[in-house]
Amino acid sequence: MISVSAAGRSPFWILNFYTAFLACLVFAEVLGWLNLLAFTIIVLGIYFVLTSDGKIEQQPKEVKDTFYNRLVKHSNFKIYSFIIMNYCLFVIDIQNGFLNQNTSHVVENIKFILEENIFEDVVFTRFINTLDSPYVKYLNWHQLFSETEQKIVDAIKPFAKVVFDKNVYTACNQETLTFLKKRNIQIVFICGIDTEGCVLKTAIDFFENNIITYVLTYYSASNGGDNYHQAAILVLSQLIGSSNIITEPIDKDKLNKYLEKIQQI
Repeated sequence: MISVSAAGRSPFWILNFYTAFLACLVFAEVLGWLNLLAFTIIVLGIYFVLTSDGKIEQQPKEVKDTFYNRLVKHSNFKIYSFIIMNYCLFVIDIQNGFLNQNTSHVVENIKFILEENIFEDVVFTRFINTLDSPYVKYLNWHQLFSETEQKIVDAIKPFAKVVFDKNVYTACNQETLTFLKKRNIQIVFICGIDTEGCVLKTAIDFFENNIITYVLTYYSASNGGDNYHQAAILVLSQLIGSSNIITEPIDKDKLNKYLEKIQQI
C-alpha cells in the first residue's frame, strides 16, 4: 500500500485538484449545490472512518480491497443513495367549475394533507378554457370560461401559493418542468380532478420526462363518477406502474416509507 502524505504529494496534485474542481461544478449543476454539499460531507466522513489513519491512500489496481469495495463491504449500500431527492405535491384543477356530487368530497381530503404540511413544495394548477380550444370545437364543452368557475375552491385557496394556469389536460409543460428543475425536484405526487383526464395525462407526461411519479387516488375524483375514476386507476397502473398508485390516505410516516422505497431502487 502506498501512502501519500502532505509533504510527499505527486507533482500532478494541482492537475488532480483542478479536475476534481471541474467535477464538482458538473455535479453541482446536476444535483444542486445543497445536495452536492450533503453528498460530499457524507462521503468524506465515511472515507475517514474507513481509512485506518485518516491519510489519503493510493492502492495498485491489482489490489481488490479498494476504498469503494471497503465502503460497500462495511456498509452494504449504494453510493448514489445518499443523493437527496426532493419531492412536491401537484394539486390538479380543484376549481369551482369542476365540483359536483362526484368530486366535492376530495376537497376536505386535500385540505387535510395541506394543513398537515406534509409537502414542503405544493403546486396548484388551474384550467382556463378558451374559445378556440379543442374542448369547445370537438367536444362542445363550454365550461370553465367564467372567473367564478376558474377560481380555486375557497377551502384550499389559502394554500395555493404557487399556481400554474393551463389550457390543456396536462400540467406537464416547460413552465412546470423548469420549476421542478430549479428546485431539484425528482419526485412528484399528483392528485385532483379529473382522475381520467388532467390527473392521468399529467402523470403520464411527467413519467415520460423521467420524473418519478405517484398518483394519490384517495385525493382524486372524476366528474363522471367512480367508474371513470376506477378506469383511470387501472390504466395508470399499466402505464406508470401499479406501485406508483397510492390508494390509501397518507401522513408524514407513510410518505417517508414511500420515499425510502425510492432510495432503495
